[in-house]
Amino acid sequence: MSHTPKWRALIALDADALSPEGEARLCRHLEDCEVCARALAEIQAFEAVTEEVRDSQVDVDWSRMDLALRREARALARAPEPRERPMWLAPAIGLVLAAVVLLALLWNVDDAPVAELDEVPPPAPVVEETPPAPVVETIDGRVVALAGTPTRNGALLALGDAIHEGDTLEVVAEHAVHTAFGPNTAVALIGAARLTASTLHPDEIALELESGEVSSVVERGQAFTIVAAPYEVHALGTRFRVAKSEDGVVTVTLEEGSVEVTRDGVRVARLDAPARWSSHPDLRAASEADVLTPSLGDRTLALELPSSQRFMRWTIDGDALPGGVAGRLLLSAGEHEVVGFDLEGEPHTTTLTLVDEGASLDERTLRPIRTGPVVGYLEPAQIQATVAPTIRRLRACYERDLRRTDPNLSGNITLRVRVARDGTVRRAVLRGEADVPPTLRSCLIRHASAWVFPEPDGGPVTFDLPLQLSTR
Repeated sequence: MSHTPKWRALIALDADALSPEGEARLCRHLEDCEVCARALAEIQAFEAVTEEVRDSQVDVDWSRMDLALRREARALARAPEPRERPMWLAPAIGLVLAAVVLLALLWNVDDAPVAELDEVPPPAPVVEETPPAPVVETIDGRVVALAGTPTRNGALLALGDAIHEGDTLEVVAEHAVHTAFGPNTAVALIGAARLTASTLHPDEIALELESGEVSSVVERGQAFTIVAAPYEVHALGTRFRVAKSEDGVVTVTLEEGSVEVTRDGVRVARLDAPARWSSHPDLRAASEADVLTPSLGDRTLALELPSSQRFMRWTIDGDALPGGVAGRLLLSAGEHEVVGFDLEGEPHTTTLTLVDEGASLDERTLRPIRTGPVVGYLEPAQIQATVAPTIRRLRACYERDLRRTDPNLSGNITLRVRVARDGTVRRAVLRGEADVPPTLRSCLIRHASAWVFPEPDGGPVTFDLPLQLSTR
């Protein structure tokens, strides 16, 4: 006779909750009751599935799940016992078990382990290529003239040497070096000076003047800066000089174009030629200096100017050689006019033809430049009007030598000036009792040679200008 399974007793048996006597009676009943035996098998199957899911690493509150299932089992146990077990009961229980398993698996799918065969390989890491650093184009300077023993980073320079970004040039008194950074941009260090090529780019050139004086010629359109800390002198197509004294005073002399002086990015002054500026209000300007800018062709050759006891300065094709005493420079092949000025300022000239081997000047080939008879006349007022505005420059030449060479320098000298028919100075000579140093002599003659007078009446004229060297 079939009957409803004893669900409560069977669940208690599966959970080991029966007393020994009750467990023995139920086991004897199971031997004869096929319905209860199948019910116990279903309960045990449920327990097996539950343990399998429980062993997975899914975070499920099994106590609550067990409680719900046990309540369902008790509800079934209380149902009236029909004569036969409904046919839908076993499939229903299976569906409930399947739903439990599915819910357990979906409870925290992110934490559930995944079988190795189902693993999807992680995407390959995307390696972002680092863009290559931009290549900064640099240019090199070239030593095109020098006098004495200038150095680069402590090593002696030679004619034609390259000057790279970061190189430091240094010259001592009476020596000079001229460096070209293109066909129309060049600098010259004259006397005791130290300069570092901090930036050498095609669109920007910046040079740091640590001490001394630098003369510059800048091609129009070329960004060019002389840094004389804490000041910066910016030029764009010009000719100017910057000097920095031992006590840090910066002076600027502008001959052509315009420059801007800044400090910490703030404009301090803007100069339009001719102009002078000094960081010290009591100082006038930098000392005079010339920049030799030889015209260099595709093929350049060396010209050697030997040291001489007779000639104190030289010009090549009208341009002065930095340093003035002796030196070497690069010039294009062909003929060049060389003029040497003796101790009295008298010009002597010769023509040299540079060939592949270069050339060395033989001063015996120099011939004096003859001048016509002195028959002209200038009014004293005309002379005064031209000379008076430049007296301060002449005084600056003297004061510079007082500081640099001889603090006791004094005496009377005469500056003899010969004026040509067109009013330009053809020759200037120093005469007198004072022992004038070469640097002072050169400075005075250079300023005098730049004078331009009204055209004299009757032809060339010569006059004497007395100068008293005195510290008072």
